[in-house]
Amino acid sequence: MDTCRRHGGKGAAVKALVFLTLFLGLVDGRQMVELAAAEETHRVEVHLDGELQATIYGGPPWKAPLELGDELAPHRLEAVARDADGRELGRAEQWLNLPRARAEVSLLVDSGAPGEASVEIGWQAVEQEAAESVRLELDGVAVPVGEWEGSSTRVELPPHDPDTLHVVTAEVVFPGPVTARADVAFGAPYGDEVATELTGLAVEVDGRRRLRQAADAGPWLRAGDEALRVVAVDEGEVDLYAVLDAGARLQLDTLAVRLGQRLRARQGPVQRQGPDVGGALSRSPLRQTGMRDGDRLYLVRPQVESAVGSTLLFGISPPLDDDRGGSAWQLAAFRLDPYPGRPQRLAEAVATAAMRATSASRPRGLVLVIGPGAEDESHLTPERARAYLERLGVPLTVLYVDLLTEDEAERRRGLEEARRRWGPEVEDVADADDWLRELSDLRSRLGHQRVLWVEGRHLPQEVSLAGAPDWLRRVGAP
Repeated sequence: MDTCRRHGGKGAAVKALVFLTLFLGLVDGRQMVELAAAEETHRVEVHLDGELQATIYGGPPWKAPLELGDELAPHRLEAVARDADGRELGRAEQWLNLPRARAEVSLLVDSGAPGEASVEIGWQAVEQEAAESVRLELDGVAVPVGEWEGSSTRVELPPHDPDTLHVVTAEVVFPGPVTARADVAFGAPYGDEVATELTGLAVEVDGRRRLRQAADAGPWLRAGDEALRVVAVDEGEVDLYAVLDAGARLQLDTLAVRLGQRLRARQGPVQRQGPDVGGALSRSPLRQTGMRDGDRLYLVRPQVESAVGSTLLFGISPPLDDDRGGSAWQLAAFRLDPYPGRPQRLAEAVATAAMRATSASRPRGLVLVIGPGAEDESHLTPERARAYLERLGVPLTVLYVDLLTEDEAERRRGLEEARRRWGPEVEDVADADDWLRELSDLRSRLGHQRVLWVEGRHLPQEVSLAGAPDWLRRVGAP
């Protein structure tokens, strides 16, 4: 949600500690983290979800291994720099496996003798490994950066008045182009930074008219012993993300033909391409089946588009609205072209799409459409992907589409295999009526979702409902 800041001067306060390793994608297992710290730093303490993981001495480099565990989950990573007497010099934090900017820049200003200082710049972008250019300014005047290696560099700042407020700005450009920027202020005293951060938590209600505004919420949400105050509620228009098994293409093509035949039999021909699917569709039940005004549909390609280290990127379409029909029509008739020769990674695409879905303030859902013998070369198992979605509060619907297998025993075996991998909740789609019903029911369920915004920043799995009425429950809660 929005972060509101008040500054006595332009930029953010000077930091004595920053992360050089920025975890921008999905991460688990054993990782290495590196930080930049002020010159007087004696040790750096690294905490994960409030627990001390490592204490680093003797830097730079300030590096330590980080154990995130086998389960994919949101984490809070915090580091504290201390001097030789144990006094805190500064702290930095990152939130892992939650939506992040596609590129980030960190700045650390080290003050030396009066009027002397240097700045360490660190950067990372999900899509790119190497920066094309790095620009640095002091009070709006360019400072030469020189050559750099890797994803960080240190630059000496020109002489300046230590009793005056100064602002350092770094801008890093990656191919694409993708640009990231950071600002820090140092020098003369300036106003403290004040931030109000909010955390969005998805819940479901039994009555569609319930919990429409913050005043309707009681003191039900808690983080440990702390009661959380709801300050805003989002409901109504939804975001739906769809991961489509490339092997189900023939099934979906057949489904689109049958839907089109149904429309032609009732109301005349319907076109499948173009910005509008024709007047017949606009007057048919397909016009709204699975979508309503203001909803957004995102198609997710199940093959890795690119990777940087352990971060995997999957192609996601721009938002599609209901101008082309409801989700029942669009998911059958339109899809992203697959990358030839690249393996399919369904579970990781599902997890990545779920993380992306939580970046907006709207109710959200995710649908996975698979056909017979769906291939999946993910390192992440479907079970772990489902557990991650439950922690995030993103509901998953899995549809098994098989309209072409004539042997019923063979068809049943395919369905049982899909349920073995993705759980007994996998829904069977055997004909157009099943498809229309499942997408209609999915949109109805999402209409009962609310996103409650509470004060403070919290890991979603740390928040619970206590003393809530029977008609209210957390999305994804067991």
